[in-house]
Amino acid sequence: MTLLTLFNNELKKLPSISENLKNLIMMQGWSKEKAEQAISIIQQIKNGDVIKNDNIKVIEKGLCISYSYVRLSRLTITLSPNECGIDYATFEPENILQGDKYIEDLLADINRISAEVKFSLGGHDYDNGVCTFAIDWEF
Repeated sequence: MTLLTLFNNELKKLPSISENLKNLIMMQGWSKEKAEQAISIIQQIKNGDVIKNDNIKVIEKGLCISYSYVRLSRLTITLSPNECGIDYATFEPENILQGDKYIEDLLADINRISAEVKFSLGGHDYDNGVCTFAIDWEF
């Protein structure tokens, strides 16, 4: 069996992993808002668009070498400060770290119930009062 075959077999499991996580989240007794946010994150791994192919060129000892690689696409969630439990109308430099902390805590809670997929904060981009948080994941 080739590495590609093994990888493709694992990818086929993602929809059922996502559905199992959704069911576990719903049984946690979390607030409705928190559960909906967690579910919106984990449902993204059901999509067939979870793989990103990239090519990079590196100049090494005067030679241009091309590398191709496959990585998991980042997941995202867009929230307002209010949805993160922050009493501000918009995200600003002084409160964005609170948003990051909220997402990190949410992901930690998901990770506690997930045996197959692990999530971590990959960064954020905020504009016009809302913030899009990037989420890295592995399985």
